[in-house]
Amino acid sequence: MPALGPTKLHVGHATPIVPERVGHWAAAEQRRLDRLVARGRLCTKEKAAA
Repeated sequence: MPALGPTKLHVGHATPIVPERVGHWAAAEQRRLDRLVARGRLCTKEKAAA
């Protein structure tokens, strides 16, 4: 959705959020997941298929 350029995102159970906050959260979450994968603590689709 952020790629569509919205000015606000309305979620089901909260107030509208600014898309930049979503981008920051998504980037932080990806870094966290990358660290877990690097430590072998998270199975990725590629590893599960092997």
